[in-house]
Amino acid sequence: NNPGFINVVNNNPVVIDTMANHPTFINVVNNNPVLISTMESNPNFINVVNNNPIVIDTMANHPEFINVVNNNPVVIDTMANNPNFINVVNNNPVVIDTMANHPNFINVVNNNPVVIDTMANHPNFINVVNNNPVVIDTMANNPGFINVVNNNPVIIDTMANNPNFINVVNNNPVVIDTMANNPNFINVVNNNPV
Repeated sequence: NNPGFINVVNNNPVVIDTMANHPTFINVVNNNPVLISTMESNPNFINVVNNNPIVIDTMANHPEFINVVNNNPVVIDTMANNPNFINVVNNNPVVIDTMANHPNFINVVNNNPVVIDTMANHPNFINVVNNNPVVIDTMANNPGFINVVNNNPVIIDTMANNPNFINVVNNNPVVIDTMANNPNFINVVNNNPV
């Protein structure tokens, strides 16, 4: 019933393969016609969906994800470049809220895939990020920060329990080097909150 969809199918035959291999995709598109414009404006989207059908499940289970994808094409690039990203999103929908509420977050994730590993290995990390967007700024301005966090997950608990700590880190990047060089530093901070 939608001429835009016929054009998408005509211009990108992978859509036919996707519908044949993943029948749920047809229902998702029928229920969310905005996906037609997503496929028109970003032909790589259908390749991502076809190669990683968890995207279909995520859209079916979390329709708000569709708007995030449609409004920020970097999400598509991130899924294409890091197939595990959609697993993290599907398993922890707070990631969707974070992308919707803090659009720069997906740029940070796309530029530094260690963030994906951190979210996968430490599910509470995304709650900390969502509740305190200064973490996003800190990761954007100091790409090494996420490596330190990933290597010393106690930092996640510190940020959760002491929200001012990330402000100190963001304003004093030398703290990142201190945490990297002296992993016990975070225990001192936890025992003596900022």
